[in-house]
Amino acid sequence: VTFGISTIGLVYNMRNVCIGEHIDTWHDYFYAIKKNFKQGIVIGILDVLIIFILIYDIIAYSVEANNEFIFLVFYYASILFAAIYYIMRFYIYIQLVTCKMSVGKIIKNSFLLTALGIKRNFVGLLGAIFFVIVFLYAYIILPQFSIILLCMFAFSFLTYIGVYCAYPVVKKYVIDPYYEEH
Repeated sequence: VTFGISTIGLVYNMRNVCIGEHIDTWHDYFYAIKKNFKQGIVIGILDVLIIFILIYDIIAYSVEANNEFIFLVFYYASILFAAIYYIMRFYIYIQLVTCKMSVGKIIKNSFLLTALGIKRNFVGLLGAIFFVIVFLYAYIILPQFSIILLCMFAFSFLTYIGVYCAYPVVKKYVIDPYYEEH
């Protein structure tokens, strides 16, 4: 239940770091949670459900992929959907802490922004994959150190990569047109 609201606080702080604004870590974290609490709960529950469904699909289709071709197609489609949703998540939470929109509009805009910022998203996805590979390699060599690294650094660094790649797209296609119009 608290997955969405804790992610809101983290994304709000990371967004401010990426755009060069001053942050007071705990004050800003709880400010973002208070400001977006209701939508954060709804989006957090949807986020966790979609993640579980995608993980279940990937596991289920990977088991059956050897038996029939159609399951192999579903397996690769599930991996593609998971990659697209991974990128969409950063747009969802950035828009949640930046704009006042309904949940449906946030999800629709996130999908569209994922397509519009394809180059930045691809580089961000490669950066995240590279970081995960380095983390797994560190886990093989030094498991105790990498568990500490995971708890202290991995989640926030992956969020930073996503926000760093996604915020300029949001600024270009959502924030700047709003200020030009008003």
